[in-house]
Amino acid sequence: MIEEGYHRQAGSCPDPECTQARVQLEKRTQADGAQKQEQSSIGSITDAELLLLVGEKQLGRLSWLRQKATAEADPTAAHCPRQGCQAIVVKNKADEGTAYETMRECHACGFCWCAWCNRTWHGRAPCQLSTSVALIEEYMSYEAGSEGATKMELRYGRSNLQRLVKEETERQANEAWLDSNAKKCPTCHMF
Repeated sequence: MIEEGYHRQAGSCPDPECTQARVQLEKRTQADGAQKQEQSSIGSITDAELLLLVGEKQLGRLSWLRQKATAEADPTAAHCPRQGCQAIVVKNKADEGTAYETMRECHACGFCWCAWCNRTWHGRAPCQLSTSVALIEEYMSYEAGSEGATKMELRYGRSNLQRLVKEETERQANEAWLDSNAKKCPTCHMF
């Protein structure tokens, strides 16, 4: 099962009695944490038991599959930008609402980076996003609060994108004003 990528089934006993007991408990379970803990213990196989059953290589693959599934379900998860690493890193819940909210630290290689701009961690200094017109136009094409705008805001940061949009609209307004109110110098071609 692990080789094929079925990591969810690998942590539970496949015995029909264990499966039936888990299903019955799931049906009765409410949002109560104690019942959830009880539910997870019925028919569960610990990693130590799995190590004896499948070996270290397969247990490592299972661990990687679990981590990958968790990261795919978490929109704040990111891959380490180091070319040789590419490990999956999830956001530290303790950093939420602090200055370290965008910082990610790779547990595999120890690299710290900004989740918005994928560059080395720069602290409170604003991200040095490339002022790509395509990036700004894509953000401006979405309606406020739409799924696409929200994804971009999660990746690059709302304030960064709004700053870039403001700078781009100012640049466009300046160009329009210069085109209509100024002439280029015939020698140096500057306004």
